[in-house]
Parts: sequence; structure tokens; C-alpha cells
Amino acid sequence: VGSETMRFEAPPLCRALFALPASGPPPAAGARVAPSAAFSLAAGGRWTRPTAAVWRGASLALPLLLARRHRGSMGKGGGGRGDWPGGKYGGGGDGGAGNAPAGNGRRWGPKGSGDGASKGGGSKGGGGKTPWSFVHMCDDSDSLGLLALSKQIPDDWIDQHHGGRRSRDRMHSTLLLKMTEPVHLQRLERLVQTTSPLRVEISELFCEPVDRIQDAEVYCIGVALASPGLRTLKDAWTAEEPEDRRKVHVPYDSEGHISLAYIRAEFKQQAQAFVQQHATALKDGRGLVVDHISYQDEQGQEHQLVLGGGGGGPGGGSSGSRAKGVPEGGVTLKDIDGSVLEGGGQILRMSGGYSALLGIPLRISKIRAGRSKPGLAAQHLESLRLVRDVSGGSLTDDCIGSCEVTLQPGPLAPGGFYADPGTAGSITLMIQASLPPLLFAGGASEANLKGGTDVSFSPPFDFCQRVLLPSLKRMGADCSVDCLRRGVFPQGGGHVRFTTPGLTEPLRPIDLSVQGKPSQIEAVLH
Repeated sequence: VGSETMRFEAPPLCRALFALPASGPPPAAGARVAPSAAFSLAAGGRWTRPTAAVWRGASLALPLLLARRHRGSMGKGGGGRGDWPGGKYGGGGDGGAGNAPAGNGRRWGPKGSGDGASKGGGSKGGGGKTPWSFVHMCDDSDSLGLLALSKQIPDDWIDQHHGGRRSRDRMHSTLLLKMTEPVHLQRLERLVQTTSPLRVEISELFCEPVDRIQDAEVYCIGVALASPGLRTLKDAWTAEEPEDRRKVHVPYDSEGHISLAYIRAEFKQQAQAFVQQHATALKDGRGLVVDHISYQDEQGQEHQLVLGGGGGGPGGGSSGSRAKGVPEGGVTLKDIDGSVLEGGGQILRMSGGYSALLGIPLRISKIRAGRSKPGLAAQHLESLRLVRDVSGGSLTDDCIGSCEVTLQPGPLAPGGFYADPGTAGSITLMIQASLPPLLFAGGASEANLKGGTDVSFSPPFDFCQRVLLPSLKRMGADCSVDCLRRGVFPQGGGHVRFTTPGLTEPLRPIDLSVQGKPSQIEAVLH
């Protein structure tokens, strides 16, 4: 470690914030760079990583800017978040094994032991998806007013542990579940050829208990949809299925609904009053014209089947089928090669944070190509989803094992956020990924993060609390972090509350080129 050299190129954003040069002269071959030079923000160029003792003792302004070797987060991936089991959706959530029945005709049925029929499905585990089709209900102009309404729900009402607040890209309504046979897609492709664009309106704004959640009393604010055209399309598709199989694909009788936010029990009355206040306004005749059906295949790729003869599906080669991740309006994606340098997870976290901060859509390929098990693990996946939520953007191909993802950030906005990889994945690395956009979100934010607080190959919680945050405070960002529960490998289970202020001015530069003398030594035992 003492003489190993690594290339450090200061990104333009870092140079602008901290007056970093783009490059600098390398040290002599085999020479060790003194700690004062290694940690000077003006060093640049080639540098030598210092010894472990110096690493622990140095006071870094932004440790996430330093290239370093690590083995990634500890713990196995698991099956995804599993936010939507039971009820109308069934199944076990994104990329996970199902744990609930297909539903019983209500909005939310009791939790059970089914076989993975959820949105985003995943009875295949290991990152596979169960094909299904759906309709996006929040267009660029927010025709139904769903995004605007969701933003009016106060953050402190939101139950982040049991679903949180729906982001724009998740405001969709199911058309057909469990499209596992080739004939299922072929039938839908044939039907959309003869189906004209459909109109969707809001029939009801509701606040109802979520029966499938057994460990807490949770309510949901959502909207019920009215669209005879969608109902007709569903009926035409299921008419060609055996009668005893129809409920597998369309397990409920309504024309669709969308969950906007999951509400804590203590705010039930306020939520009900909120619904009464806004119910009439949403039923003023506003509507959305649906011109395509979205189909997600086993790889998690989303394709558009254009209504009225323009779509051919993922297998037809027609120009009407566009894989999700190809931006609308000619926006160019920034391609990031995830195999450079160590080929680990750090480039994911850095790229995602800068993408959200600068508003640049990107595609990251060859993810963790330098690892024995390439592709997204649970901690990397949840870090990217956290960045997506902070930016109000969209993330495609986000499943365990995926080697390529596309992040399209939206406008930054403060709020309450939640992330839980379901493993001992490092919480401090999730803070690294989300820190840049959170600082510049335009207001105070709070993130409740679960996983590992003290795991191998990642900064421990106490480094974050005692080194990173004091340095950020000197720069004008008075963040705070509270450890509600420690979590270690392999169980995880840690819980950290991370809060960021609303910055009112640019970050101030600081000079760390002179190493101070230790004034005291303190041990932290847990």
C-alpha cells in the first residue's frame, strides 16, 4: 500500500468547487507522498495512498473523491425490496421471490405465500423479472395532476419503511400480470394493433388501510382510475385464456388504481381530511390520453407497444417498440465504463451522484466487471435507487445482477427518503452516493438508511460521524447523522438517520495541506 500509485483525475465539478488543477506532476517512481501532499486538495495528478494509520487519522473534506481499492459491500444480494406484495399486485417486489397471493379483488389483500406475481415480479429470484404489462399515468405535463398532488402530502406523514412515496416513474397502472408464455406477448401485440389511443380519468381519491402489512398499521393515499378502453383491452386479452387462468393475469375487477403514498397510522385523520379536501378538484374532467402500453421483459427492459398499429413489441423489430432507457427528445446519454480502474462499485456511486447533481442522464455498463461476481449487488442497487429518488428521476434495468443501468435524473427536490438493501450493505457508502444531490436539493432533507453500519471494505459509521461530517461543516454544510441501531455482517439490521441542510451559498474551500498534531485519543466500543 505504501508505494502503490493510482491515477487521480479531478472532475470539472470538483475543480470548480475546490480549485483543483486538472493534473499535476507525478512523484518519483517508488517515492512515498507525504500525508500533507496526499491529502492536499491541490495535489492532483498521481498520488500515493498513505498508510492505514494516516488514512484513519486524516481529516478529509470529501472522502468519496479519493480513488481507493475495496471489495464492495458485504452481504448477499437477496431478492429486492418487495414493497408491493399481496392485494391487487401480489408477489414479492422488484427482482425478488414472491411471498403473497395474486390478490383477492381488493386494493390490498393479506400477505400470504404465493409465487411472485408482483409488479416487476421476480419469481425467478437472482435478478430475473416476471414479464408483465402496464400503463404509465404521469406524463411530462402531469395531465392527471398526480405528481403535483403527491408533493402536497407532508413528508412527516410518510411511512418510509412500508412503501414511502411513489416517484413519478412508478406511477403506473397494471394491465396484465404473469405474461410468461410467448403467446401472451404475441396476443397483446395483435390487440394493440386494432386499439385506438385510450382516455383515462380519475374516478376517486381514497385513503384506505393496507391490509397486507402485518407488522404496522399503515394507510394509503391513492387514486382509482376510470377507463372503459383499458377494461375492454383487458377483457379481450383474457377472453382467450382458460377461464380458471384469467384471475392470474387480471386478479381484480377495477379499471386500475395508483398508490401515491403510504401513511403512518398517527396521521390517519389528517390524511382523510387531505383526501376530502382534494377529491373534488381531481374529478374536474381532466384526463390522460394513453398512446402506448408498456411491456417489461425478463431482463427488466421496458418496451412500448404503440396503440393503433405502430408497435411491434420486443420481438417484432418494429420501430414502434422502444426499449426504456433510450431518452426522449434526442437527449444524449453519457456512457460510463464500469470496468475502469478497480472495476468496483465506487464508480457507480460517484457517477450516480454527479448525474443527479448536474442533471446529466447516463448509462453505466460493465458494472463491477473487476469483481468475482459482476453486476449490481444489493447495496449498489439501493444506492442508485436512493439517488434516483432524490433526483425524482427514473432508473432502468435496476435489478440484482444487472451489468448495465440507465439513470435519467429529474429536478432535485428536498424531502424524506428511505433505503434498505435487505443485507448488511454499507450505509456509509449509500451516504456517499446520495450526498452530492442531497446537499444541493434546495432544502433540508432526511434519509432513513438501513443495512450495515460497520462492515469490511467501507468507512465505518464513526468515520462518517467524526471525520467526514466535521469537515463538511467547515465547508458550510452542517449535516447530522444519528445511529439508531448498529448493523454488522452478515445480518445487517443497522438504522441510521442522515439529515442535510438546505444550502444557501456555495460550499467554502478548506485547506488540509498541513497535518495537525493529535490532541487526544478516544476509543469507541460497540
